[in-house]
Amino acid sequence: MMPGILDAIRTIGNQPESSIPVWWVFTNGIAIDARYEQEIMFWFRGIEENVLLWGDRRADVTEHFDQFIRPMLG
Repeated sequence: MMPGILDAIRTIGNQPESSIPVWWVFTNGIAIDARYEQEIMFWFRGIEENVLLWGDRRADVTEHFDQFIRPMLG
């Protein structure tokens, strides 16, 4: 995870330290290539629910949002 970017987002958005106010969606080749998938999930280890590898365009983005992101919004 990029601590500087996350800190800036929290500061600008006036978010608490415990908040991760961003949801990343990766598409196309980067979302289906096993090498990239492994690297991305390493970067976001511990906050996997804030990442969607949307390689299968048939997958429902709203389903992921409803399951993982909406509950964080309160």
